[in-house]
Amino acid sequence: MPTSLLELKIGAKNRALHTRREASEADFFVGMEGGVYKDSIDETYWLIGVVYIENQDGEGHF
Repeated sequence: MPTSLLELKIGAKNRALHTRREASEADFFVGMEGGVYKDSIDETYWLIGVVYIENQDGEGHF
């Protein structure tokens, strides 16, 4: 399970890129990753999800 925001973002993007390889005819490719994130300011834990979407031109956003 991802334990940092960076790991969550990498996981979501990797899932979208895998979707792109499997369904290249789609207009958009979406990847989602969930995990636990520890806030560095007050050290609270958050259960969060990160979503990444990319279009056919390779433009992507979280």
